Amino acid sequence: MPIRRVLATDLFRMRLRHFPLLGAFIGLLSALVVTTGPLNTPFFLAYGLRRSALVGTEAVCAMAMHLARGAALARYALLTWDTVVVGTVLGGTMFAGAWLGRRMLDHMSDRVFLGIIGGAARRDGLAGAPLSAVKPCSVDVQPGATAEVAYTVGADRTAHAMGNRGVHVFATPFVIGMLEDAAGAVLKPYLPPGAGSVGTMVEMKHLAATPVGMTVRAKATLLEIDGKRHLFAVEAWDEKDKIAEGRHERAVVPDMEKFLARAMKKGG
Repeated sequence: MPIRRVLATDLFRMRLRHFPLLGAFIGLLSALVVTTGPLNTPFFLAYGLRRSALVGTEAVCAMAMHLARGAALARYALLTWDTVVVGTVLGGTMFAGAWLGRRMLDHMSDRVFLGIIGGAARRDGLAGAPLSAVKPCSVDVQPGATAEVAYTVGADRTAHAMGNRGVHVFATPFVIGMLEDAAGAVLKPYLPPGAGSVGTMVEMKHLAATPVGMTVRAKATLLEIDGKRHLFAVEAWDEKDKIAEGRHERAVVPDMEKFLARAMKKGG
């Protein structure tokens, strides 16, 4: 079964921890056949890399691999000054093309980008499912992205309303919900149609109480991405104090309708 067909299913989920093994395998193939072409591209796409992120990752990998290969060739006297000169001249002329391509990426949609990658794969004779069929594990959002949400604390969001009678302050579960909303707001503009996100982990300290009628706001900052996992730093304030801080993790769901259908089956 072609690699891309496997990655287009739920049989395998690309994670950051898989890349060292992938690198070792591709390095071995490169040593045997000199070039492996776009063999690693489906794995980068399945991890969620797109456009500049994918091209930049490919470039760093290629640079590291070529430096290692050059050292090995020099060690065994297979690297001559003639080959160094030719490689340097060719690399210098390729720089202009790479610069132009980088400028084009800034104005290119994911659809066009995947079409170009797919065409390159077909040119190299790599059969299989279209690259657009590979399900990305993340969206085109970068660490450092932020979003904020704000509410006014109502009587229906107090500890009293949750069953802790007489405690008319903003309840901890609603603080957590507000932090989740802020993190979800970071991802929402980047999600494709039909996709969504769900919370998978919360670590929070509730630092101060907030009375009914006061405005509260929460901020989420994306810290790191690992496939579908998105880890955020989250904070919240009322009109007087910082009321909460912690970390929150969300997972991207490529097809929310299917996700909900599977969940509903639990109820019979």
